[in-house]
Amino acid sequence: MAKSAVYDRQTAAKEGRESTGHGLPVPNTYGPIARHLVLEGGSGGVEDLVRRVDRGLLVTRVWYTNVVDPKTVTLTGMTRDGLFAIEKGKVTHGVRNFRFNQSVVQMLNEVEATSAQESSGGVVCPGLLVHGFQMSSATEF
Repeated sequence: MAKSAVYDRQTAAKEGRESTGHGLPVPNTYGPIARHLVLEGGSGGVEDLVRRVDRGLLVTRVWYTNVVDPKTVTLTGMTRDGLFAIEKGKVTHGVRNFRFNQSVVQMLNEVEATSAQESSGGVVCPGLLVHGFQMSSATEF
């Protein structure tokens, strides 16, 4: 759950608030952005989430993400070096990478379960079991 909004100097002045120090370098057309987010998790491991899936995909790494629409927090990106099929609660085989287009807000509303938090590359996040994540097309590699 988000605890509060973030403000740069411009949005803080507009809203009668104090800046939270989340401004980006000028020129900035996005407004303030929270970075170094921590998403709290549940307990157990990713294996526990996999056991709950009848048919789905296990994403272990993404290559990049870019903002498509800052108002809906829609991102595009690609999976990379770690996309696996899940069948009847077991990881069965690797599959071709996919491009995705997904609203983060929409995705978080579809979280069914979380694993314990893990830290990797400056991100603290649990594994997420998400219903209906929007994979848009297979990649060529």
